[in-house]
Amino acid sequence: MEINSLPAEVLSYIIGFLPWKGPGNYTGIEVELDDLRKARLVCRQWNTIASAHLFRDIALLHTSDGKDFSKFKAQTASPMVQNAARCAVIYSGPHHHCQDMANSDVRSYEDWDEWDTSEYKEFTDAIDCIVDLPKLNAVHIRFSNRCSGDHDDDYYWEMGIEKFSTRMKTIEAVFTAMQARKARGGNTTINTMAIEGLQNMPFLDFVASDLFKSVAGDIAELRLLVAEEYNEHGPDHDLKCLERRTFEPWLQNTLLPVFANQLTSLHLAFNDNWGVAPGYFDGKGLQFPYLKTLTLSDFVIGHHDQFDWVLNQTTLETLRLDRCLIVSHLKFHVGSVRNPENQLRDWQVKTHDWTEHPLWAFGISERSRVFTFSRTWEALFDDIRSRLPSLVDFRNDYKMYRSDNKFNTAEYLGCGLSCLRYVTLDTGLLPSPWIEANEFTGDMSFGNNDPTPLPLDERKDAGWPQPKCKLNRAEETLTGDSRAFRELVLAVEGRRRKRGLAPISF
Repeated sequence: MEINSLPAEVLSYIIGFLPWKGPGNYTGIEVELDDLRKARLVCRQWNTIASAHLFRDIALLHTSDGKDFSKFKAQTASPMVQNAARCAVIYSGPHHHCQDMANSDVRSYEDWDEWDTSEYKEFTDAIDCIVDLPKLNAVHIRFSNRCSGDHDDDYYWEMGIEKFSTRMKTIEAVFTAMQARKARGGNTTINTMAIEGLQNMPFLDFVASDLFKSVAGDIAELRLLVAEEYNEHGPDHDLKCLERRTFEPWLQNTLLPVFANQLTSLHLAFNDNWGVAPGYFDGKGLQFPYLKTLTLSDFVIGHHDQFDWVLNQTTLETLRLDRCLIVSHLKFHVGSVRNPENQLRDWQVKTHDWTEHPLWAFGISERSRVFTFSRTWEALFDDIRSRLPSLVDFRNDYKMYRSDNKFNTAEYLGCGLSCLRYVTLDTGLLPSPWIEANEFTGDMSFGNNDPTPLPLDERKDAGWPQPKCKLNRAEETLTGDSRAFRELVLAVEGRRRKRGLAPISF
C-alpha cells in the first residue's frame, strides 16, 4: 500500500510526528520545523496536510525594524494560515532565543521605548490581526523573565528590564484584540491562555475591568509562569521587595477566583521557590469544580494544611508536581539593636506547625529564630492517593534545570522519588535563601546541622559554623516515603487499567 493511499486523517497523524525530535538537552521534546517545510514540497496533498501542522502555532515576534510585524500581518491574511492557526504566541519584546550559560534569554530591549513615546501602534496593529484567525483557540503571551519593582529606574531600563507598565500595556492590547475577535462572531472560542514572565505585582484595576472579565470568562486552560524582581546582586535581595509578600495572597484571593468556575486545567509556576515565605499561598477558599489537570512548579510546602487546597479538588485526573518541595528547617533574621529588621514580623510569617529551637541551636546566633517542620512526603503521598480518587495520571519530577522550556512541556515530566524532595530555608544566605539538598546523596546544610545549642565557649568564634553532623531528611524518611510513593503509583496505574487507559511511559 502506498502511503498516499492512506486516509487523510492517518496521513496527517504520521506527518504530525515530523517536527518532534525526541528528548532535548534540557527538558521536554525538541521541535524542528525544517522537515515539515520539506514535506510541503512532496505533492499537493502533503502540502495541505503539512501546512496545517506548520502553521498551527504562529508567533508575533518583535524586532526594531518591524519586519516581523509585517510577516505576521501577511501570515494572518493568508487563507491557509487562517485555516490552520490554533495558537498565537505574542512576544512582548525582541527575543533572539540566544542563551547564556544560565539558560536565560539574551535579548535587546531598546524597542520598549516605543511604549513611552506612543501607544506603539505598529505592535498593537499586529496584535489586532488575531481577529482574522477564525479557528484560534489559544493565546500565549511571552514576557521577559527579568522585571523590576514599582519604579522607573533608568538603570534597570538600560539593563534590559521590562517595566511593569509595559507589560500591562501588552496584556491590555492582547485582551482588547481577543474581545474584538469574540464580538465578531462565527469564530472558535479562545479557551486556552498562557502568560510567561507574568510580573509578581498585583494589577488590581485591570482584573476588575469588564475587558478582563469578558476574556477570562472563556478561559478553561490557564498557565502562568511568574517572574520575580531582577537584582544583579542576587535573588536574596529580592526577598525585601514588597511584591514578594503581596503577590501570592493576591493570586490566591483575587486573580485565580476569576477563572475558577470554568477552569479544567491549571499550571502555576514561579522562577523561584514559592508558597511559604516571604509570600504565603495555601489555596484556602479556592474551589475549581471542573478542574481535571493541575501542574505545580517549584511550590514549597511548609504547613500541614498547605496542600489541602489541592486535595480538595476531587475532580482531578492529572496531578503534576514539578520540583515541589517540603521545607524541613527554616531560619529568619529577627534583628538587633543596630539593625531592627524582623523578617517574621515584617513578612507576617505563619509559624504554626513549626517547632522553634532555642538560641544558638544549629550554631545560629541570637539574631535569628530557627524552626523545623515535621511533614513528610509519606503523609503527602498517602493523602494524594486517598483523597484524589479520580487521579489517573501522577508525575513527580525533580530535574535540576530551570528554564522556560520546562514550563511549556509539562506533559513530558517524569515520575520518581528524588533525594531533592526536601529543602531548607535560610533568609540570610547568598546567593539564594533556599538551600537545596545534594542531588546525589540528599545531604543538606543548615548551620552546623546540629539542633543542640552551641556551647557558650564556642559562641565567640561562631560565624557561619561548618556542619558538625549529618543532616539528610530524604534518607531519614526514605522507608516511609518510598512505601507511600510506590502505593500511590500502583493505585494510579490500577485506576488507568480499570478505565481502559494505556500505561504511562516516561
